[in-house]
Amino acid sequence: MKKKNVCILKLLLILITMLSVILTYIPISSAVSTKIIDIVEITDLHGYLYNTVKMQDGSTLKQQIGAILANEIKKIKNSNPNTIILAAGDMFQGTPVSNILKGKPVIDMMKNIGFDAMTIGNHEYDWGIDAVIDIKRKTLKNSNIPVLGANIYDKNTKKIVDYCQPYIVINKGNIKIGIIGVVDNKEFPNIILPAYIKNVEFKDPVFIVNNLARKLRSEGVKIIIVLAHMGGYMNNNVLTGNIAEFAKNVKGVDIILGGHTHSIVNTKVNGIPVCVANCQGKGYIRIKLKLENGIPKILSQDYVDITPLFNISNPPIDKEVLEIIEKADKQVGQQFSKVIGTAVADITREQRAKPYGDSALGNWAADAIREFAHTDFAFTNNGGLRIDLKKGPITLGDIYQLMPFDNTIVILKMKGSQIKTILEEAVQDNGKGIQVSGLTFKYDMKKPSMNRVYDMKMSNGTPIEMDKVYTVATNNFMATGGDGFKGFTDPSVAKTYTDTYKLLRDVFIEKIQKQKELKPSLERRIFSSDEISSSLHEYLNESMLIMK
Repeated sequence: MKKKNVCILKLLLILITMLSVILTYIPISSAVSTKIIDIVEITDLHGYLYNTVKMQDGSTLKQQIGAILANEIKKIKNSNPNTIILAAGDMFQGTPVSNILKGKPVIDMMKNIGFDAMTIGNHEYDWGIDAVIDIKRKTLKNSNIPVLGANIYDKNTKKIVDYCQPYIVINKGNIKIGIIGVVDNKEFPNIILPAYIKNVEFKDPVFIVNNLARKLRSEGVKIIIVLAHMGGYMNNNVLTGNIAEFAKNVKGVDIILGGHTHSIVNTKVNGIPVCVANCQGKGYIRIKLKLENGIPKILSQDYVDITPLFNISNPPIDKEVLEIIEKADKQVGQQFSKVIGTAVADITREQRAKPYGDSALGNWAADAIREFAHTDFAFTNNGGLRIDLKKGPITLGDIYQLMPFDNTIVILKMKGSQIKTILEEAVQDNGKGIQVSGLTFKYDMKKPSMNRVYDMKMSNGTPIEMDKVYTVATNNFMATGGDGFKGFTDPSVAKTYTDTYKLLRDVFIEKIQKQKELKPSLERRIFSSDEISSSLHEYLNESMLIMK
């Protein structure tokens, strides 16, 4: 009996030994293959923590965009601890609450949700790079969220700029995941204020990413994600744009997440998922994957539209993020009383020709646009200027009343003949008039509609040539045909459309702070033939009296 027990014990020991040997040689990738990784991306939030909209019944609704978005992302994170949350840039500039507080409430929201990284966008430069980035730590201010930009180099040091990291490596479910951040080297040099990037070189990201991918693979990284502030568009199910060219040439990466173009992209290029998550918190990209034999396998990739939640009563929201937004709202309310300049006299919207003319406030506003955009001419619409600036202190709140819309400045290229079309539309039957900078013109209301404008001149008196191409700045409302200005939608004009994403309101504030004292402009720019005839008649009468 004892011998039999000994034999059984020996047999058990042998089996245990064999099992331990077998387990030792099971590949690590097989052990983690059941771990599902969730990847969530948003991009181009542009400060849209909330938005106030007018409903069909005339009532207003405050869309709790940030709190709804936070709730959706947290649900994913709570259901899967192996979740990565990413942002592809342009997160802060664009709304009053974020602009005034220099992105702080957006950063607070990102911290609360638990973002893992953000690639820098072109609009992160708008207030100066140190406004939202802790340069020493290369993170968003007052956070541990890394700021990425592997192809942004300092011309002097020949190294990556001191405010970005090229990549990070994080561990989820015992899987090493590399995230490489890059920006659009073709777009960035032309759309950022030159003063902010005078010592910066935006290098070709393909070569850099290919090298970093090899490096990360050699260090045991199993999944490589490119987080790019670079975008594209889907045309007939075909991806076009700079991100498409990038995806065709990059090697060794598993996922490409983009931004910048405010578009929805959810496709594959050479088998690689390539996605862009729209803008302004309207939705997010969600990719689920796992490792099989050490190779990433995409289980699903989706764009999730959350806009249906915006207009319902009692939408599902995250209370912590809502509290962050409401706190920011209160801070902004206090700042509205801040004095930013002084008007030495009333600066009004009263037009100095009938039925259409320039105004002191219109001239000032159009000049501000042209000075910012450095264009030949600038236009703004009368309806966009909502109040007069009264003599005395000008507060921040006054400017938010003057320009309550989040209109941005757009730059276009137009022939003189196309500019004439815009002016004709301003003085046509039932036209809305226009405010101009850089030019003067006359119109004759006795002539047929769309054939009234004449004697168009630049401010220096040079005639505007019909076949010559000029640069024009206006707001994105007019540039897309608002107030009847359909001339801007001419295909040859529309293709030159470049949105600076700089709010008119911010330009007005900066101009007032620089000027300190505002004086009404007495310069005339728009003349009606009726007033010219009247002035000539008065002059001739006076001359006749003198001769007598």
